[in-house]
Amino acid sequence: MLKKIRAMAAFFACSLLLSGCGSAKLPETIENTTVAVDSKGVVTSYLVDSFDKSYYSVNELATMAAEDVADYNAEHPLADGTSLKVEAVELLADGSKVMVQHVYNDGTVYEDYNGQELFFGTVSEALLAGYDLSALLTAVKDGAPLSQEELMKKPDKTHVLITDVKADIYCPYKVTHVGDGVVYHEDGSVNTGEVDGVVVILMK
Repeated sequence: MLKKIRAMAAFFACSLLLSGCGSAKLPETIENTTVAVDSKGVVTSYLVDSFDKSYYSVNELATMAAEDVADYNAEHPLADGTSLKVEAVELLADGSKVMVQHVYNDGTVYEDYNGQELFFGTVSEALLAGYDLSALLTAVKDGAPLSQEELMKKPDKTHVLITDVKADIYCPYKVTHVGDGVVYHEDGSVNTGEVDGVVVILMK
């Protein structure tokens, strides 16, 4: 069951209505695979796929997802709560699609559960964690390159998201610079779907 639910998650594409989520300013309608990170580092993923009723029922999928998360939390206990939870499992539209929403305590839990990289923190924290921030970053406003000198002006107040997740990504702060191939959207989100490898997203 663990492999099945995670395999399904890998192919999900979002198309659902939301009421909002934390600090990341999500749109009312999500149309693509989406990951949102709030200012405390909590990660929420919205996973939607076509729903073939001949193979699954929504109750079976909900049970599968709950058991998978329960097993993960049993293996990764936290003193102050669970590492991961299933927020919702429900049918959408005419029942042809199903949505599974997961909430992760932080990027480390997301990385461990999904096998993908996702770091959120300040520039200082990223450097202390061993991340290389020397790759070229350009301004979303005019495409101007960011110098290393400017990057290090306020390393304790400037935030970065470093990830290889392919998705529309919503951040808790204003995105100012992105790595090569990252697409900036008018709503403040970025898309990493066409980028090979890890990308850096800078926020202030």
